[in-house]
Formats: sequence, C-alpha cells, structure tokens
Amino acid sequence: MRPSEITWSIAYSSAMRTGSLVVMRVVAVESVMFFVTPAR
Repeated sequence: MRPSEITWSIAYSSAMRTGSLVVMRVVAVESVMFFVTPAR
C-alpha cells in the first residue's frame, strides 16, 4: 500500500470512530430530553 492509502485508511477509521461517538452522544441527549420533557 502507498503511504497515502495508509494515511487515508487511518483517517477513515478515526472518522468512523468519531462519527459513531457523536451519534451515540446525540442519541443519548435525545433520549434524555425525551424522558425529561413531559409528554405533550
């Protein structure tokens, strides 16, 4: 593999990890807000 491909794969894996963390955080915040706010 070329160095650029290695760098791209590392950046892709780190981006996927960060993206999943962000998604989990958003889901957690949404669920907390859903439970905290009274049902309309």
